[in-house]
Order: sequence, then structure tokens, then C-alpha cells
Amino acid sequence: MRVIRLLPLKRIIVFESTPDFACNTYPVFVELRQRLPQYKMVWKTKHNTPPIEGVDDNYFYDDKGLWNLFKKYYYWCFAKAFVTSNLFIGSIRPKQVSLYLTHGSKTKNTRGKYEPGPFVDYINSQSHFFDDVQCYGYNARKEQIVYLGFPRCDYLFKDNNIAQQLHMLGIDGNYIIWLPTFRKNKSGKRNVHSDTYEQMGIPLIYSFEKLKDFNRFLKQKSIHVIYKPHPAQDISGLTKTKWSHIHVISDQILYDISIQLYQVLAESKALITDYSSVFFDYLLLDRPMATTTDDLSLWKQGEGFAFDLEAMYSQAAEQVATLEELYHFISEVVIEGKDDKHEARQNICHQTTEHIDGDSTRRVADFILEKIGEISQ
Repeated sequence: MRVIRLLPLKRIIVFESTPDFACNTYPVFVELRQRLPQYKMVWKTKHNTPPIEGVDDNYFYDDKGLWNLFKKYYYWCFAKAFVTSNLFIGSIRPKQVSLYLTHGSKTKNTRGKYEPGPFVDYINSQSHFFDDVQCYGYNARKEQIVYLGFPRCDYLFKDNNIAQQLHMLGIDGNYIIWLPTFRKNKSGKRNVHSDTYEQMGIPLIYSFEKLKDFNRFLKQKSIHVIYKPHPAQDISGLTKTKWSHIHVISDQILYDISIQLYQVLAESKALITDYSSVFFDYLLLDRPMATTTDDLSLWKQGEGFAFDLEAMYSQAAEQVATLEELYHFISEVVIEGKDDKHEARQNICHQTTEHIDGDSTRRVADFILEKIGEISQ
């Protein structure tokens, strides 16, 4: 390492996200690709993910081959910057910079399970509201936190022109997007022990017959639901049948039709979620939200929340504990517009979001350019 430190850093930036080429990292990659054509843009991805346009090279975090390991350590030693949103790559040389963009504001207590603080130089944050929970949960110092905004949220301020992609998903009308947080993955490991959840892999709907009824209800109301499970979630019970108004999508599907999740989010009429940080992002749209609470007590008994999430959610979103309450939310709030949460959403949005402008990608890019000496402070 002493010899390597005598050699100059190279014009290389390494990117990572989960899923690959997505989340908060991807918009920054596109921006820097345009502003730094002289730089080599490298991605750390899964071994079976083909590179996209603009990627100069990639290496794989799940490949132990000698050539892959050589590239991994070469880029680690010589890249000027590391920009990630799920895995974290720490800088090991002076003048390198590592920026962890995160994959959302912290809502759950994960102390001791997921701690980028000791490894990265900077951790991006949505606002000062999350200072305490980020420093504690990420095992980070206050001086590591930067407030640049989430680049993926810039899609929420744009006309995304995704009608053609939505048509490919079978959607030609209004839709609600349903984004649950992680519960059980394919290996059987769980965040929550919930027997009712097991069969179908979706909150509130515990049987095939209930799912069939839900699809019939949506058809009658002329509205679709896009259900995007957590990448590690077992959804085999959901995908046995093709539904007319329930569309289960995956990261692979989004990749195949060249669309980002937050572009889909931006064009939705409402959001259904639970204990996910997407709640804070969706506040930027000021549209109706429902949070499912059927296994809330189980979450409290498990890893728990980073702060009083329940109180905040109850102010800005409809609390839905049964399928009948979900039907009411869709009929009364989403379709008929009986939405009385506007003021609460606005208040919480301003409390928890530093930048409400759709310009976070530029801020992150400027921050990186400054740190690697490409623009002056």
C-alpha cells in the first residue's frame, strides 16, 4: 500500500446501487457522465447484470474470480470517488472521497446491522430531522452528514413520459403504487414473524380468494395497482396467476423496459406503503397515502422503529389495518377525492425534507466535483 500511495489517482469514479443502475446513484452517474467525459465510469454490480450505455467498465461484488478481484482492488486503489446507495465502499487513500447516498431516510432501528459510518467519508441525508437517528443507526459522526437531497426524487418534479412503458406493463389508466418494506426473504430469514403474511406475500391480503376479490374491486373502480415488493421478498404466492388490475413488478422488469422506479412513483395517483422511507419521498407529491398497519405490533416487538414513526404516519396517511379499510381508502380518498391530509403532509414534508426543488442530482454532482478537485468551492 505504501508503494501504491506514491502513484497518482486516476480519473475514475466507481458507482453502486441495489438494484443495479438505479436508486439514488443512477441519476448522479448520468449527470457526471455528461459533465466529466474525460473520466472512466465504473459500476460495481451483480455478475449477471449487463452494462448499460455510458458504462466504461464494471466489476462484480458476487464474483470471486481472480480477474474480477484484480479489477476490484485496482479501482479501490486508484479511483478518485466512490458513489454508492446500498453497499458502501470506503476510501483508502488521501484525496479519495466516498459518498454514501443511502437508499432512503432511516425509519427502522438497525444499529449493529448496517453501519456505513466507520467506512465512508460522507453520508447523504434528507434533512437535519434525521441527524440523531442517522448518527446512531449508521454509527456515524455528525460531521459526516451532508444534506444534498435524494437524486431519485428529482423524477417526482418531472414529466416522465412513461405511457409507453406503462402500456407494456398492461396499464393504460390511473394506478396506485404499493411499496411494502421488507418482511421475509427467499432464504426464510425474516424481519417480522407473521403467519398471515406468509401465504401471499402481501399485507392485508392473506389468501388467493382475497386477492381475487381485490382484483375484482379494482376492475369495478377502473383503477390499477402496481405492487413492487422488496427485492428480497418471496412473492411466489402472488405471481401464480396473471391479474387484470394487479401488476406485480420487479427490478428486472423495470430494467428490461428501461424505466426507474421513481418515474413510476411520480405518475401514480396514490401510494400504499407501511414502514418504508418512501413515505417521506412521496410527501413531495402531496398526494394521498395509506400505510398498512396489520402487523404493526409485530414490528414493535422486532427490531422496532428509529423514532415515533407511527405518530407521524397517522397524521399524513390513512391508517389501514383491514382489507375493508383499504377499499375505503381507494374509493373515498383516491377516487372521490375526500382527502383531508393535505395540511399535515405539507407540514411534515417541510419538517423532514431540506430541499424541495427537484435539483438534488446537480447538488450531489457538484459536491463530488468539488471533492475531487474538478470545480472550486
